[in-house]
Amino acid sequence: MLIRVVSLFLIVGGGSLAGKVVPNNYDVRFTTEIHSGSDSFDGVVQICFNVTEEVGQFELQARNFTIKDVTLKDKDAVHAVQSSELPNGNVVLKLENPLPAGNYLLQVTFSGTASDNDAMFKGSYQNNDGSVGHYLMSKPRKSGFHESPSAFPNFGEEHKSTFKISVVHHESIRAWSNIPLNDPPASHDREGYVISSFGVTPEMRVYDVGFFVADFGTKYLGKMTVVARGEILESLVYVTSLCNDLVKIMDNHTAVDYNVPDYTLIVIPHKLSCSNFTEFERQFVNEQSMMYNPEEDDFNQLAKFLKSAGNKLMLQWFGNLIDPEEERLLEAFANVYTYFNAEKIYPKEFMMMHYQVDVVQRSLLRDYKRPSSVLNMFWLIVLDIKWDTVMKKLSKNRQPRTLTSAQLCSEAQTLWKDDYNLPEGMTLEAIFNQWMYSDEDPPLLNVHRTYSDGNVILSQNVSQKILPYNFATEPSHFDQLGPFQWLTGPNETVQFDVSNDHWIIFNKEQFGFYRVNYDERNWELIVRGLQSNASSIHRVSRMQLLDDALNLVKDDLLDVSVLLNLLTYLRNETCYDVWYDAYIVLKSWYYREIEPPQVVKDFFLHLIEPYYQSFTSQGIKSSTPQMELHIHSDIAGLACWLGKKDCLEQARSRFQQAVAKNAPVEPNWSRVTYCYGLQNATDEEMEWLLIKLNKQHSCSASVLSCVDNEKHLRRVLVELKEKSNPESMTAFVKALDEKGFNMLHSLLKNEPDLVQTLGSPTLESALERASKSTKSAKTLKLIDDLEASLGLHVAGKGSGSRDINIWDKPGAVDFIERYMKQQESR
Repeated sequence: MLIRVVSLFLIVGGGSLAGKVVPNNYDVRFTTEIHSGSDSFDGVVQICFNVTEEVGQFELQARNFTIKDVTLKDKDAVHAVQSSELPNGNVVLKLENPLPAGNYLLQVTFSGTASDNDAMFKGSYQNNDGSVGHYLMSKPRKSGFHESPSAFPNFGEEHKSTFKISVVHHESIRAWSNIPLNDPPASHDREGYVISSFGVTPEMRVYDVGFFVADFGTKYLGKMTVVARGEILESLVYVTSLCNDLVKIMDNHTAVDYNVPDYTLIVIPHKLSCSNFTEFERQFVNEQSMMYNPEEDDFNQLAKFLKSAGNKLMLQWFGNLIDPEEERLLEAFANVYTYFNAEKIYPKEFMMMHYQVDVVQRSLLRDYKRPSSVLNMFWLIVLDIKWDTVMKKLSKNRQPRTLTSAQLCSEAQTLWKDDYNLPEGMTLEAIFNQWMYSDEDPPLLNVHRTYSDGNVILSQNVSQKILPYNFATEPSHFDQLGPFQWLTGPNETVQFDVSNDHWIIFNKEQFGFYRVNYDERNWELIVRGLQSNASSIHRVSRMQLLDDALNLVKDDLLDVSVLLNLLTYLRNETCYDVWYDAYIVLKSWYYREIEPPQVVKDFFLHLIEPYYQSFTSQGIKSSTPQMELHIHSDIAGLACWLGKKDCLEQARSRFQQAVAKNAPVEPNWSRVTYCYGLQNATDEEMEWLLIKLNKQHSCSASVLSCVDNEKHLRRVLVELKEKSNPESMTAFVKALDEKGFNMLHSLLKNEPDLVQTLGSPTLESALERASKSTKSAKTLKLIDDLEASLGLHVAGKGSGSRDINIWDKPGAVDFIERYMKQQESR
């Protein structure tokens, strides 16, 4: 139950009530009939609070509640109080006589109605037999949502309090909270009902505690508890074991056991927001993220599970260690350890390499997991292989929920290397806080060499942070990550004893949370080095160079010819994790939607040909790591999209064999096989695939977007509608390329019965999402025409993506044409 934060204001005297009324404990009892589908609930809250200065009246946060009774008393008397509602929905409690300083008990009896956008959320789901189940949960809201209602009347978040929650519910269902049950549910006076009473919480904010009621079942293993609806519970055996392993790894890693309550994941059918980090919200995970079976699902599904369920577990684990006020530190630790622990369970998958792309590079691009990238930077600078030692020292003999950034930095500085001198007058904590608590975009380090005198001018755009850097030169290579130096001002000139014909690379192995740009000659030297011997530059730095160059071009800070010249080295690239980054660059966020000019397609095929042949010539081997198979499949999908004949033939052949044998395709290859296997597919093959996709979680409806005729397109639309899955319908429509959207437009214009079958709300929602994400001007015009001709109202229609296509950059096609002519003349 999300207990929302509210403001409390002293109305008499004009001062803030936050310093005069201090709640100490909330004792809340709810009564629900959610088992029957009822969305109403009743409650009573007793608030023990202390008045530090005399007050005459105050405001109680109570939006969207019907207040039935209010009683205020202390140990000696009952105080007369009148309540009246304010325009904002809160309640003013007016006292007949001012309250002197002292301790008081306020009891409020209330009722409310759950909805899908309130603090009390009613969810529903349909079982395979057609029956409908319901659940009730309080939805977390975090600090800052001042207009959001609370799940019960309260004094807001200004002070921490303890909480005790109990729920009266039908005996056919169960209740959970982020605090364990005191005892098994006890009988209630009302026949057929029980009361579930939870323990008293530590001191926390009002939005950090809640409850969940449903007819769900439970799986236990070690310290792990997984709660889910009965129909999927048995399919969660593997992930329950995996979750338990993640928790055990942390206990062993730190050599500490706080004897905390069981770690709990509550698996719910509806989609969750990923932006909140309230203590109660850490327990919830979406069903689709938990449906992972290594025999049936691909690397994408594994990654989805780890980033959702694995991350929630780490938030719970570190929530027991870190001070609750250190929210960024908690987010940082939880995210880094999501991947760190996954690599211990799946050592062949190189999950920390995946972290480099999925977290570090993404956080450079947008405000995503930035605290994690900052912590990772300082981990690598300060601790590296000594990290285990620091973690054990931080955990040893420490009280739960007390670790702070100051303590982390103090412990880390004891292991500081002598040659990593801090700037004069600076502490590690000051530099760490400068990065961790900044909302600025990450810096850009500019490196300009003056080749006549061997100097290197370092400067950073806009940012005034103290920037740590390391570097590699062509002779020194990448033997170790350090030593590290510091850029303490906007710019600095450094002397290097490096030949003018040798490259220099800064931010070695992309340890730092920033991008690097070089002068044109150094970029050329880097490209030359990669072309002659790619392995002379560390693979993480090769990934970094591709990512930095792509985004510098997008920001108009680097000429597109530098990026394209860099890409030519890929004919010599054999490392699959580098191809993970290369794939992102090559598709440049436009994959499948708009075809590039033919010369660009030829250029891309030229680049990927050697690597493509290296794995397709060997067939698909089940012993290959999942991540590698996933990347192979991505590159094959790119080859098929570019029209590579043997790729299309292989996809079609694999698809036909799968249908003929009614056998599954290797999970990581299923997307490219199903999508391109659909070209020229028979009706029987289409039906087989629709049945298969209903059972396979790792393949979304987007693979169906390769349909190449209106009959099959119609069949897909009707199937998605019958499955009552609006998210799949939206994903499918968004994935259509210009050819597919033309077919959709024709189909909807010419078949009014199909429009009626799909329904206006479904079409409007799908077209709205497509209009916001499409890069195609043609598609936007078709959406406008459908809206006008079909009488639709696409309320939130967008104007397409603003991303600039690489090959639309001035000079891009000219460079590619020159390069391809040079290749032909060889």
